[in-house]
Amino acid sequence: MHARAKLGAMRTLRAFLASAALIWTGLLMSGLFFAASCAAETRVYLATMAPGELYFERFGHNAIVIHDSLAPASQNSVAYNFGYFDFNGKNFLSNFILGRMAYLGVALNAEADLQNYVQSGRAVWLQELALNDAQKAKLIARLRDETTPPKDVYRYDYFRSNCSTKVRDALDEALGGALQAAVRGRSHGYTFRSLGLAHAADPRWLYLGIHAGLGPSTDLPLDIYAESFIPAALQQAVTAVQLTAPNGTRYPLVRSTQNYGSVGENNMPALPNWRWHFCVAGLILAIAIVVGFRYRRHHFPRRFSALLATLTAVIFGASGLLLLFLMLFTDHQDSYFNLNFALFSPLWLLCVPTLLAGFRERENVPNKFYRRAANIALTIAAAGIAVKVFPMVKQQNIEWVLFCAPVILALHFAATRSKEAVGEATVQAS
Repeated sequence: MHARAKLGAMRTLRAFLASAALIWTGLLMSGLFFAASCAAETRVYLATMAPGELYFERFGHNAIVIHDSLAPASQNSVAYNFGYFDFNGKNFLSNFILGRMAYLGVALNAEADLQNYVQSGRAVWLQELALNDAQKAKLIARLRDETTPPKDVYRYDYFRSNCSTKVRDALDEALGGALQAAVRGRSHGYTFRSLGLAHAADPRWLYLGIHAGLGPSTDLPLDIYAESFIPAALQQAVTAVQLTAPNGTRYPLVRSTQNYGSVGENNMPALPNWRWHFCVAGLILAIAIVVGFRYRRHHFPRRFSALLATLTAVIFGASGLLLLFLMLFTDHQDSYFNLNFALFSPLWLLCVPTLLAGFRERENVPNKFYRRAANIALTIAAAGIAVKVFPMVKQQNIEWVLFCAPVILALHFAATRSKEAVGEATVQAS
């Protein structure tokens, strides 16, 4: 009883502290806006939210907050947010698959919106921007226009038209192009792929899917303006911007920064180097396939390798069909001309029957067709790897090359040697 009472007291204390923290966060936010109203009628903030736990939250988020001290209390703080979509919307799944996603720009109560992020465990940074009255008016007019039907709906593109690029472009227009001019010609060496993969490293399935699906257009170096499709990159970019006053003096765009829900900076994650992981995984899988087909007299290794080879061929072939679909029938332009299609060839699906034959001791199905399919798949893969020696081929898929090369050789061995090996085993047994 004493232990239960102690546990109940601890739970009550934790609940009290959590509630107090949320109330204190709300008071801090309200206090920030109240202090702002004492100094000026309208203030502009760039709000940046840290990545969340869900896969579509892994890249962070941002919004523009406008605080108007002369507006009614329920409307004096507005967050213009361009990251809304409806899972239950008409044709959501088909539009998602075809790359025709529609997102919404909405105007929300800023304090309630930001507190939702803090309550879900995501830190929020508020950067007050030093805009003059004309710049504020221009920014607010655009934001209101883009959150009012029918212009509140926009065609979403992860790299070029998302929640962060909408905020970035609105700020740049209000500043007369000063944001873009301040970072023009400067780069950190990032690409769309490297930034996307760095943020998608967890969960791993998201990393693997993005890495396999992206084509060469995502491997071109970006300037800092283009990098800011990632909210944290935009947060860092505006911090370094200097504006020029009418009298010629220079002053920073960011006047002050407030942090809620966490401490520290919103750092960009590093791109993981998993090349050796891909290489070792490919070698292990290839050896497991080859061993069973090489020593076919032993039932368990043969059947295990046959099952492994069959599943691998199905996965490779299905992945190839998916990549082909993305390139030919969707608007996912960053998947076009994807060299991974040469590695994940749909032709491996044609080899499934001869790979499945490893479960049986006798093989009566003619093998010439399967040999040709495997030979063509191997040739295409070799060509897809060979073209990487040309400097105009920019796709960064070395991880997939390291993984797929030994596996493709093993599949080719299994598909072209199965009949011969079975025939030898049958003759010796008789």
